[in-house]
Amino acid sequence: PNLSFRHLVDGMDNQCNVKQVFRSIIPKSLGKAMGSKRVKETMEQSGDLSVEVRLVTSGIDAEESKSHGRIAKSEIKESKRSWNRKRKRGGKAEKERVGNLTETNPAALFKAALNMSKEAFLKTATHPDKESWVVTKPGSLHMSYVRHPLYVAGRYIKRNRGLSQTSWYVGSERVGESSVEELIVKVLRSRITGEEFKFMSAGREDMDVRMLGDGRPFIVEIKNSVTKALPLDELNDPEFTRPFLKDDVEIRDVSAASKKAVSLLCEGAEEKRKHYKAVIWLSKELSDDDIALINATRELTINQKTPVRVLHRRAPIVRQRKIHHMDIQRIDRHFATIELCTEAGTYIKEFVHGDFGRTYPCIASLLGCDADG
Repeated sequence: PNLSFRHLVDGMDNQCNVKQVFRSIIPKSLGKAMGSKRVKETMEQSGDLSVEVRLVTSGIDAEESKSHGRIAKSEIKESKRSWNRKRKRGGKAEKERVGNLTETNPAALFKAALNMSKEAFLKTATHPDKESWVVTKPGSLHMSYVRHPLYVAGRYIKRNRGLSQTSWYVGSERVGESSVEELIVKVLRSRITGEEFKFMSAGREDMDVRMLGDGRPFIVEIKNSVTKALPLDELNDPEFTRPFLKDDVEIRDVSAASKKAVSLLCEGAEEKRKHYKAVIWLSKELSDDDIALINATRELTINQKTPVRVLHRRAPIVRQRKIHHMDIQRIDRHFATIELCTEAGTYIKEFVHGDFGRTYPCIASLLGCDADG
């Protein structure tokens, strides 16, 4: 049995760890056969390739499958309670995690079992000393090979106001012809062969909003890549990427990254200050006093209910955000440009017009007029 479950089952102190036996026999022989210069007898990743060896014994498959099924159902039931208490955005990751819980996914089942209490584990899993676990027929070994994911990091600049960050569907109808994600992945696929390309970024912008300046940080996770080397020279060459990205998107500072960078990317999306510039319309003429009022405002705390435009995919909660500073400049009688430095996660359009009173205070309420942008 696996000794990771020692704390869950009584009487396992003197049990033999089958994994340790296999770990001491197989890696050296396999590494020698494959010409590997270094093989570690450890659960930690010592290279970029994983080899899974699965011992299948037909006599206990049925009982093992039943235990796996009960563990999966127990974890799914508990996780549903968890994600129903969370905002929909957070719940998506939880659903994806639970979606991996199947009877044929040992890694996901292993993590789920470790998180269970002793009582819950004993209730769902059959104890190995039961007669149903006795091996009566010869077993077989199954091997599979998986390369550890590659991570490509960089920044993108978006110039096209008609381009969403990821593919966007309303019902069964697609909105827009392409997306930032699809264009960047197309560049990577032209030089890297992998099973799956997962795009992640530090925040997101609306479809009709440009992303300028230094660009928005992104990471692409490439699963089971055929090659380990990344063609960074080509990926950083505008002449190579332009035929794929055209004039819609530009990528820069492309480099290799690690799994840890994904966590740092997500933290930055939630913690960093964000800078915006927009053209806004006001129903009244912008006076010098109005300009002085807006430009003198510092560290303004606002309350934002989930905007009407995203209620179909966001939980109806109130978010408190900070507007660090603003700078407004007159264009003509009713139009102006405004630059804002805000806390990450602020809905800028709603801060301008107020969203039917759902965001307060806002530019419209501060100036005592209608506003839009």
